[in-house]
Amino acid sequence: MAQNKMEDLRNHLFAQLERLNDESLSQEELKLEINRAKGIAELTNVIVFSAKVEVDFLKLKSSSVDSSTNSQLFKSIEKP
Repeated sequence: MAQNKMEDLRNHLFAQLERLNDESLSQEELKLEINRAKGIAELTNVIVFSAKVEVDFLKLKSSSVDSSTNSQLFKSIEKP
């Protein structure tokens, strides 16, 4: 099972942004990166939406982010 955290998602997004900003890319390479970026953006939206649903669920259950029922997604969040 993946152990990725929201911080990892941000890192991937910034890495893709850097690839899109690479001025040495040919037109064909740029097209490929744009298509890749679109796919990454779509998947990112799904991940963020699922995280939002999970946070909403935790709020409804009056649970804290540190709850033992919490998913691995939030393990990188510092304790208040």
